[in-house]
Amino acid sequence: MKIACIGYLHGAGGAEKQIIMLSNALFERGHEVHLISLAETNSKYDICEGVIVHDLSFSENINGNKILNRYKALKNILMEIKPEVSVNYWLQSAYFCAMMSKSITGKVIYSERGDPGDKEYSGLLGIIRKLAFERVDGFVFQSEGARNYFSEKIKNKSTVIHNSVSIPDGIFLKPCINREKKDSHSWKTSSTKKSKTFDRCFCQNC
Repeated sequence: MKIACIGYLHGAGGAEKQIIMLSNALFERGHEVHLISLAETNSKYDICEGVIVHDLSFSENINGNKILNRYKALKNILMEIKPEVSVNYWLQSAYFCAMMSKSITGKVIYSERGDPGDKEYSGLLGIIRKLAFERVDGFVFQSEGARNYFSEKIKNKSTVIHNSVSIPDGIFLKPCINREKKDSHSWKTSSTKKSKTFDRCFCQNC
């Protein structure tokens, strides 16, 4: 399958990490993956050599409206790629794709990364989001609470994937539950006058 993953690669943020991890994983599963960066491309994460990266930051230097220039640049590259699915990690690229023909974008997926009830959506952006979501084919939310913010129509074409945390082996200790080793690996909190002992250890051998 030909898949376009669309977003911004500003640096070492969580969304940047997730979209790169997704692109890498899809490529490893045999898909043709195109990673499209709408603006600055300054990724701090490794991208598989087989993932085709498209840097559209040149559109930022074109005279005229910056948002319109981004839209045109994205539309042009999608017309060239002709993906079967377009995955969006930012609202702007999601409503860009929603404005295009499905023959250009393929199925449109939007991953909501923030709080959908944030006050930034109370004005014009909220209206744009509502109109765009009518044309989005599928949604991914990080929590049930975020999904439940929306209508039944949106919930019925959505799934919840809790935000993952990736910890490199051998660098940080990993928490684990181990009641049998409570005495030797317990830790305490002194937030109250009486210390509380928890049966959670940080040994990597459990």
